[in-house]
Amino acid sequence: MIVIRDSAGLVIASCSQLLPQAYLTCEVEALAAMKALTFAQVVGVSKAILEGDSKMLMKALVCDDVSMASHGSLIEDVKFNSRHAIIVSDLAVWMEDVPPQFVPAFQADLTCFS
Repeated sequence: MIVIRDSAGLVIASCSQLLPQAYLTCEVEALAAMKALTFAQVVGVSKAILEGDSKMLMKALVCDDVSMASHGSLIEDVKFNSRHAIIVSDLAVWMEDVPPQFVPAFQADLTCFS
């Protein structure tokens, strides 16, 4: 699930996409980062702060060195896409909203922004 929020924490847009195969957790995190950056470009967001659950991935994304991890090529793709805004399709998109099943979680999360 990808959610784009404004500086007040309100939802600008959200999306989710079914992955066609099983991935390792680190690969899913890297794919989600790539999709998030691409999705931000699609909905017209030009400046963004990328957040994720994996500290290792977030550190790898800001590092100038090439990642030698098993998912290193995904990390390099994310870095490239963040600079060159390559657009993909096949996304389910909600503008200024999230899917109904995620509303309680995102309302609870808004307390972090107040």
